[in-house]
Amino acid sequence: MDHAQPLLDGGSSAAQCCPEDVLREILMYLFKGDVARCSLVCHSWLGACRGRLYTIVRFGTSTSDPLLSRTLYTSPHLLGLIRRFVLFPIYLHAEDTYKWMPSLAASSHVRSLVVSQTETNGPLRSILSSTPPFLSIKQVSLCYKTMERNGMSIQRVLEMFPNADSFALDLHPDIDDFSPPACGPHVIRRISVRSFAGPVNTVVRFLETYASSLTRLNIVGTVPPKEEIIVRTLLSMTHITSLAINVPGSPSPFLDHVVPQLPHLRDLHCRRPSYSSTLLQELPDHIHTLGLDECSNKESDVAAIEGMIWRSRARKTSLRELRFPIDQLGAENKQRIEAACADSGIHFSRCSLNYEFAIP
Repeated sequence: MDHAQPLLDGGSSAAQCCPEDVLREILMYLFKGDVARCSLVCHSWLGACRGRLYTIVRFGTSTSDPLLSRTLYTSPHLLGLIRRFVLFPIYLHAEDTYKWMPSLAASSHVRSLVVSQTETNGPLRSILSSTPPFLSIKQVSLCYKTMERNGMSIQRVLEMFPNADSFALDLHPDIDDFSPPACGPHVIRRISVRSFAGPVNTVVRFLETYASSLTRLNIVGTVPPKEEIIVRTLLSMTHITSLAINVPGSPSPFLDHVVPQLPHLRDLHCRRPSYSSTLLQELPDHIHTLGLDECSNKESDVAAIEGMIWRSRARKTSLRELRFPIDQLGAENKQRIEAACADSGIHFSRCSLNYEFAIP
């Protein structure tokens, strides 16, 4: 592209004759810097490149953020191209740097917003406290200390995103107690909660409010309430299909008798002591994917896993994928599990501890 393009009949260049759908497919394989240079080739390429440049926008990780901020503020039509916005404010900018956010809230096209804030950012907090509701956003992820740094309660989050059906929230100890909306809750299908010192009652009340519509739930690092409370909450989730639960210090393996009573549950990820070998020995046939954390190298545990795999081969379960931390097994036991999975047609992979916290 450093040399002049030859002109075809009618004065158009070879670049202009490239079909737009073909060009868009090519751009999918280029880095954004290269796409930005391609946008300078000709006017017909500019439209195709804009889609690639602005469908997913990441703000706050580059020294060029002020330039991006001015572009979004002075060219609000570009907001119509954005579908996913990731805000990771590493650099402390002036409040004017975030003045495009009210326009983003008014956009009818943005579907996903991820804010990951580890440090206090006064200008961003000021903007978030006054920004009108984001009406188009369906998926929200407020990671790390975003809610704490901006003084957000669960009520405030629901007010900011009244039409969202997917939330990943990192709660904090000083969060206000949650009360169900007076007008009735809107439908939320996916919730991921992480709280290492969080208010247990608030978490439970929040989950119970939306239990009837939930299809996917991730709980990471929350100090557990009494067993009967968490069991009651899980059993009220009649439509849940995916459950990932990492609850430290569980009083007993409550999942042993909860999982069989969730008939729509397909994907289960859990860690001890919330389950025992009983769950493996009597795995319900509606579980397709099972992720286990903290697998011990004891012969009894390995035998329980191996027996579960062979029962799947005998069509007594519907298990299709098994995940757990391979590093916790000895080489011989790892080979036994891998061989059993291969013979039974089960995909064997390594389990991670993040439990897919950021849902969107």
